[in-house]
Amino acid sequence: MKLVASALELVLSDSDIIAVLQRRTPAEVKAWRKEVRQFATDSERLLAAVGEDNLRSRLPRSLLAVLEDEQGPLTGLDIAEAAIATHHTDALRQFKEHLGHLDPPRQWAGGRAELEFVRSLGFSDEWAGEQRRRRPAFMEVEGPRSLKELHPYQKKVAANLREMLLSGQNEGAQRRGTISMPTGSGKTRVAVQAVVEAIRDDGFPSGVLWVADRDELCEQAVQAWEEVWRSEGIEAKQLRISRLWGVQPAPLPSSDLHVVVASVQTLHSRLSRWGKEYGFLRDFQLVVFDEAHRSISPTSTSVMREIGLTYRQEEEEPRLLGLTATPYRGHDEAETKWLARRYGENRLDRGAFRSDDPQEVIQELQHEGVLARANHELIEGGTFELSDSDWEEIRKFVPKPEQGVPRRGWLPQSVEDRIAANTERTRHIIEAYEKHIEPDWSTLIFATSVEHAQTLAALLNRIGITARPVSGTTEPATRRRVVEEFRSGEIQALVNYAVFREGFDAPKTRAIIVARPVYSPNLYFQMIGRGLRGPKNGGDDRCLILNVRDNIEGFGEALAFSDLDWLWDN
Repeated sequence: MKLVASALELVLSDSDIIAVLQRRTPAEVKAWRKEVRQFATDSERLLAAVGEDNLRSRLPRSLLAVLEDEQGPLTGLDIAEAAIATHHTDALRQFKEHLGHLDPPRQWAGGRAELEFVRSLGFSDEWAGEQRRRRPAFMEVEGPRSLKELHPYQKKVAANLREMLLSGQNEGAQRRGTISMPTGSGKTRVAVQAVVEAIRDDGFPSGVLWVADRDELCEQAVQAWEEVWRSEGIEAKQLRISRLWGVQPAPLPSSDLHVVVASVQTLHSRLSRWGKEYGFLRDFQLVVFDEAHRSISPTSTSVMREIGLTYRQEEEEPRLLGLTATPYRGHDEAETKWLARRYGENRLDRGAFRSDDPQEVIQELQHEGVLARANHELIEGGTFELSDSDWEEIRKFVPKPEQGVPRRGWLPQSVEDRIAANTERTRHIIEAYEKHIEPDWSTLIFATSVEHAQTLAALLNRIGITARPVSGTTEPATRRRVVEEFRSGEIQALVNYAVFREGFDAPKTRAIIVARPVYSPNLYFQMIGRGLRGPKNGGDDRCLILNVRDNIEGFGEALAFSDLDWLWDN
């Protein structure tokens, strides 16, 4: 082929030549597709299309180990069934590099070519992937419509925020503050309603820049602004809510009745291009940072500087509001003080509860039915030893020279991978699910790695629990669809790795399994908070929390749940 290409003066790379050699004639492709289509089940069709060895090569090793422990050597059909249990209708896309003989489509986005392909193999349309629908760049909403009244503590926080917004116009007045309330208690609703009322009743300038760090958080803010403006906004006046994250275009340059919801990453990459595209953001009078405990990062600091927020807190700067469930930085007192100073050491939630102690605030909200009461069960994990290289990596990233041993509870990914690969530990998690969780309970599981999420989801599917794994590698369109199916109850268990610890709202989550070692109180409360929304805020009166108890020898840190006897209501 190289000689032919050279003689014809064709510029072909080795990969081009391989592609030509592997190309099948239309008749050959048709015959291969017919061969796949003749089988009766999806598992048989997938096995015929991809091949046992190829399927096996992409499955989590821990899943294969558990299955082989249970039933001995696995057949090709067993492997195909495991692949579907792991990837569901996304299995063809996961193995697309092995479908060349079938002439697969170039992308997997639910289009015409994808639909024709999966149908030709005998699969249903769901196997064609998710269409990548971009969210509209902006929306315009009119008010008012009815919305449930704020709780008394929320009214107090809203009043404090309005006072800061209005007094901030006076010389020397406080222009920064934070709202710290437990996950599930309505921080976003309080903040949005207070700002809307200030715009409507007090003439507060209406340009608002709302900053978050992920798609879910950004879209949650858009929905909150839409709901509150429809209920509490100015009669017959439209509020423009612009999306500015991902590939969304620059918003309309207007600061009148305009909220721009942006990701910190997008702002960081685009604000260097000040001018007519983004210059109007400098006229906005309020900047809100959601998950404010993350806002001392270099990226957030750079964004603040670009929009006129400096450590000096100039009188010309916009007001700055931080929202967080955890106004501290784990065990790092220096970073906690830095965070407090960034927001003027001004807690706008003071006086809203009987006590400022976070533990007593949670208990007060549980008593009132705003937060759910938590039942607790332990799952025995495993005992793991840290190698010299593990300790070297730990000390490299989180050194504590005065103690000799880090005290911030961070484990290298290599250690978490070893934990996730422990088959006995995995089996204990599945057994605990069967023992403690009712079939109709929506359950959120925090896995230890991407493969661990896939393994747990596959094993749950095998016992009749509809489960889906989600991680940072999951296609955004697929992730949105899976989340909606979880919220609607179509999916019983959502197994995630490093995705839904913040900004994920599924009020009817009835059980949480923390299947990864967590040492940070911040992170732990963010995770279990996904299930603590009580009946007064659209959730259940109780949530079951299952914690895996692992022993990391010599690590010297206690798992975050070990000090929470006050939270469990057994």
